[in-house]
Amino acid sequence: MVDAAAPAQPASGGIAASLREALASRWALAGAAAIFLYVGAEVAIGTQMALFLNSDGIWGA
Repeated sequence: MVDAAAPAQPASGGIAASLREALASRWALAGAAAIFLYVGAEVAIGTQMALFLNSDGIWGA
C-alpha cells in the first residue's frame, strides 16, 4: 500500500542522462546563471568592503 503513493521511478540512464536532461532545461540553465551571478556579486562586494574597511583613511590608524 505504501508503494502506491510513491511516483513511478523513471528509467535510470546514469549521470550522463541526468546531466543531458538538466542542460536541456532552460529553467535549469537560467537558475544556474542566476546563482553564478549572485555568488560572484556577493564575493566581489565582500572583497571590496574588506579592502575599504582596512584602508588607513577609514579608521585613521
